[in-house]
Amino acid sequence: MTAQHRLRAFTVVPKYKNHKANCDGRLFDSTLERNVYLKMKELKLEVELQPRYELQAGFKLNGKSIRKIEYIPDFNLKLNGTLYTLDAKGIETDVSKIKRKIFAFQNHREIVILKSVKAFAEWYGKTKKEGKNEKN
Repeated sequence: MTAQHRLRAFTVVPKYKNHKANCDGRLFDSTLERNVYLKMKELKLEVELQPRYELQAGFKLNGKSIRKIEYIPDFNLKLNGTLYTLDAKGIETDVSKIKRKIFAFQNHREIVILKSVKAFAEWYGKTKKEGKNEKN
């Protein structure tokens, strides 16, 4: 077996056909996430990238350490005085759905799931407009 064949044998194929993408010295988990980030940057929005939320603390059980459960969405965005948590997802898994429910219960707000840059632009336009209407 040649070195090239060995390398090919150990190449990880993305489970959900997402591909890592670089931008501004950051590595994004998918091109969708990167493209949403670029749209936010174009709109000059200040966002927090990959904030961490602890859903369950770690603990010990029968002498074994059980790791904490975290949810790491793609973005936090403050708009019209309200904090929104956004996640760019082409495919939602059962695990991500469960974590979203726990997050909503703990934080009393839902996560905005973005399936495309267009979906983000539409959500942003609608949310920004609603904020202006509330101020009038």
